[in-house]
Amino acid sequence: MLVNVRRQHPVGQGFFSTGEVRTSGAVFSYVYDCGSFDRHALEREIASYVSANKAERIDALFVSHLDWDHVSGLDVLLGMVRADTVFLPYLNATKSLFLAAAAVAEGDPSADYIHLVSNPPDWLGSRGTGRVAFLRPDDSPLQIGQAAVSLQAEAHITIEIPPVNDPESLPMVLDPHNRVVTVESSLGMPVEVYDVSHSTPLRLRNERQEVLNWMFAWFAHPHTELEEAFREIVEAAFPNRPEFDLANLKPWNEWLLSVLQRRAQRKRLAACYKSAFRNRNLTSLVLYSGPIKMSPEFQTIVEIGGAKDLLGRELEERPQTQQRFVMRRTSEVYGVHGGLGLPAAWLGTGDSDFRNGPRRDAFQSHYAALLDFVLTLAVPHHGSSSSFHERLLGEGLAVCVASAGRGGRYGHPHSDVIDKVATRGKVFLTVTEDPRSAYHECVGIGQAGDTDLANRFWRVLGLLE
Repeated sequence: MLVNVRRQHPVGQGFFSTGEVRTSGAVFSYVYDCGSFDRHALEREIASYVSANKAERIDALFVSHLDWDHVSGLDVLLGMVRADTVFLPYLNATKSLFLAAAAVAEGDPSADYIHLVSNPPDWLGSRGTGRVAFLRPDDSPLQIGQAAVSLQAEAHITIEIPPVNDPESLPMVLDPHNRVVTVESSLGMPVEVYDVSHSTPLRLRNERQEVLNWMFAWFAHPHTELEEAFREIVEAAFPNRPEFDLANLKPWNEWLLSVLQRRAQRKRLAACYKSAFRNRNLTSLVLYSGPIKMSPEFQTIVEIGGAKDLLGRELEERPQTQQRFVMRRTSEVYGVHGGLGLPAAWLGTGDSDFRNGPRRDAFQSHYAALLDFVLTLAVPHHGSSSSFHERLLGEGLAVCVASAGRGGRYGHPHSDVIDKVATRGKVFLTVTEDPRSAYHECVGIGQAGDTDLANRFWRVLGLLE
């Protein structure tokens, strides 16, 4: 049996989501974003996560984008645990300069933040990360392939990256041909840098080398007119800038830091940002965490933390039915749903702009074979109405979650978004900085006909002997 445990941490205006994929004998841990404008709430949740999981390492860290409210906690997190592999949206000269220019236009960015946006492999490598993968958008379809039928290894997956000093961790599968270079961080640590198409998902194997019915599939936004416009502006403003080369980002980092040390050049960089500004978010990495295949041969059990069930109704004792049931456990109330082929996946969207028709169409085409498996959607841009579209609300979707500060100046989540979600019969939850607003899910997938599924589910979670 496979169990996915995931938690949306209450960090206010930001995003911090953690999860684990568990089998009877191994655990794969991952994090999606770690940042907030509320430093106190963020550090509280990071400490709680590390303590509760007794974590010393994270198998995979996914960063949707490098905006401050999504990465401001990385330094604290990586000071307490090591992230073996970090996945980032593809970075080029235009995106790196855009992030730096936005930070300058909106405040006084630290040299450490500029280091991160100009040379992520070095910044991460100096904090113990051994692999950095940049996820590149292209026109290739998502490679679900034969794994959707047989769950066997694909021919194009040719290497298994083993866990570091942890035989109980589930190994990842990546293609060595995607490796660009191995660089040495400023602290002398080797860092493997990968250039990976967003059409290649991350799969997991169990201890018997079988591909599990769970994968991480990402979507990186295609290039936009805004990116092209900004590129033309900065080329005119900074004609002598060095080449942006993933194999050697040190010259780029040094040049960008020198720009920020000169008042006139700082003003010029901020002016570039303001003249091209139409949408703060050039790109966000979308992450699907869920099954490769769902059909009547699989049955699903879902435990939801909180006092309401998937349909937003107050829970009460109800008799078990063939397809769905709810139940109470210990002193807290949980919604538990079970059935054949029910949705089980989680979809994180960062600050994606899905009001933009071409972007939304590209996203839905990319995930066409998987969207019906999505149970929970982390709505884009903290529930902003300028990033949301009701076409995101698939039939199987049950819960929409927004991470936002209470009474913040941004007005997130927007009432229009909440109303659209409610009109479609979905549950909308806002996770704020209040610890009581934390949200978690536990999803188990087993074979149809397994009459002991529920008990095995609780055992994997450690709630039954």
